[in-house]
Amino acid sequence: MDNVAVSDRFDPGLEQVDGQVSPIQRSLGRLEPGQSRQIAVSFFVRGTGKLCNTIEVSAPGAQFAQQTACVAVAQPRIVASPKLRVAKTASREARVGESVRFQIEVTNIGNVPLTNIRISDSYDTALQPTESTDGLDPDAAKRGEIVWVIPRMAPNETLYRLVLCTCR
Repeated sequence: MDNVAVSDRFDPGLEQVDGQVSPIQRSLGRLEPGQSRQIAVSFFVRGTGKLCNTIEVSAPGAQFAQQTACVAVAQPRIVASPKLRVAKTASREARVGESVRFQIEVTNIGNVPLTNIRISDSYDTALQPTESTDGLDPDAAKRGEIVWVIPRMAPNETLYRLVLCTCR
C-alpha cells in the first residue's frame, strides 16, 4: 500500500507535548502487507471531562481505518493545607510615659478557610496596654491577656490587630 497517511485529532483539553496542534498529519509512505509502524504522541492534560484522541489512517483507493480512545479526567483533589503566618512589629525605641504602637499581622497562607483563630498577645510588665483593635476577648483581658478570636479567614486573607501601650 503506497501513500499511507496518518491524521491524529485530539480534543482541546489535550495539549501535545511538542506544541503541535490538532490534527497532526504524517505521511507513512509505503506499507508492505503485514507491516506496521508505531507513532508515539504524548499529551499534557489541560482540561477536565471526556477527552478523546482519534487516529485516522488512509491510503488511495478508499483505504481507511479509524480508532478513538478517550479518557475521563476529573478535577484534581486539593489536599487541605491549613497554615498561618504571623508578624509583629513595633516602634524601635520609647521612653517612660511615651506610647508604643504594636501591629500584629496574621495571614492565612494555606489553601483552605480557617475558623476560630485565636490571636494571643502578651507584654512585658514595663508596658501597659491602653488601646487595641476592637474584638478583644473580655474574659482574657480580665486575666491580663490580649486575645482576639477571629471567626473565619479565607485563604490569602490578611488581618491586622493593633495595640497601643504606655511605657512605665
